[in-house]
Amino acid sequence: LVIDDNEDIRSLLGDFLGANGSEVADAKDGESGMELLRRQKFDLYLVDLVMPGKGGFDVLREVKELSVDTPAIVITGNGSIESAVEAMRLGAYDYIEKPFNLEALRITIDRALSHKRLEKENANLKRQLSDKYDFRNFIGNSPRMQGLYRILEKISDTDSTILITGESGTGKELVAKTI
Repeated sequence: LVIDDNEDIRSLLGDFLGANGSEVADAKDGESGMELLRRQKFDLYLVDLVMPGKGGFDVLREVKELSVDTPAIVITGNGSIESAVEAMRLGAYDYIEKPFNLEALRITIDRALSHKRLEKENANLKRQLSDKYDFRNFIGNSPRMQGLYRILEKISDTDSTILITGESGTGKELVAKTI
């Protein structure tokens, strides 16, 4: 998604990204850009900082409040260190000043998309590990096992050192991995 009040920039980026195999949508201002972001899922969005009405900072804030995980690349003709820091603080993946090099922009977009894929893969692997070593996967309903479940629930969120003892084959390693 390209959000920019300059039609020439929207057209240039749409043509360039489309020629590189991307499907591109565009919005002429922050309000219509936010409307698209609420209705559709995008892999990435490029947003200009200075636009009439709702500007780029407003879009970044709203996206952050919505907890949308779409990476943003800020493009601006009015760059400054302060605005770059603020954009990054609001969740922008990168900050590029106009006029920009299209090839450098493509590389930045590729990096942002790769970073997003890695984050998604990492979250998926963590979820799989969590499911695999969840104490609810233990077999056993005896009072002693119920006691173990209660202990595991209490200590799993702490940052303490735990000593696990028991005879060989009793599941110490499984308990350790679960914790």
